[in-house]
Amino acid sequence: MLITLRLFLVIQFLFFCFGANANEINGVPKDYLSFSPKQAETSSEILKKLTTKHFRKQKVNDQFSKKFLFEYLDALDPTKSYFHQEDIDEFKRWEDKLDDMLSAKDLSVGFLIFNRFKDRVTKQLQANIDLLEGDFIFDLTKDEVISLDIEDAQWQPNKKKSSEHWQRKVKEAYLRLILNEKEPEAAREQLTKRYKNQKKRLKQNDSEDVFQIYMSVLAGMFDPHTSYLAPSAKERFDQNISGKFEGIGARLSKRNQEIEIVEVISGGPVWRDKL
Repeated sequence: MLITLRLFLVIQFLFFCFGANANEINGVPKDYLSFSPKQAETSSEILKKLTTKHFRKQKVNDQFSKKFLFEYLDALDPTKSYFHQEDIDEFKRWEDKLDDMLSAKDLSVGFLIFNRFKDRVTKQLQANIDLLEGDFIFDLTKDEVISLDIEDAQWQPNKKKSSEHWQRKVKEAYLRLILNEKEPEAAREQLTKRYKNQKKRLKQNDSEDVFQIYMSVLAGMFDPHTSYLAPSAKERFDQNISGKFEGIGARLSKRNQEIEIVEVISGGPVWRDKL
């Protein structure tokens, strides 16, 4: 067991040392997110605590694995807007294997699915931006139907159907702004800015974010009020609750994508510097 663990860590270390070159050779994007040996060990600790310490005892078996897969997909794409049914059919090959992979400290499927999700979202948001910045004219005289009920949402079967569906979604968002007395050009600009901001936020996701989502879904399988926060996320959570950032001595808020100081704490660094 010890030899196996050491071999695993060595393989992971080599992957991260030479991953960039290997990715280029195999055609994997440079921004492909992968899990670290530390995350693998942490996942094992989390699984052990959940299965031995949590008040709700659950068997981590094939049935658990199947539910875990679809809970994870739902966490990533709750409105079924980005994955295609083709993706879901592909992911189903792991529906009875995630329990064994968790026991083996293998998080590769969770990261593969997230990378697919990131790719789908990035490309779709860019398509939306191109549509709005191009010469595409929304036909507001045409009768079209789009369901906004998440409960009835279904993944689109393929890329072509997904593109058609998204044209209707963008049109619905555009029409909603027009009905709220936005000028056509202003509506386009607002939607373009929205999609660009979403794309920017997605790009900021790192390996720790993926790990947190995957582990939170795992924890939620035992109880909806149980979740996992990565150390950095826990720090942000504490800061959001208190409204203060340690070392700054000020309460900050976000407005129009910009951070501004709304209160200076007497005696703190900001107060002393008279900013």
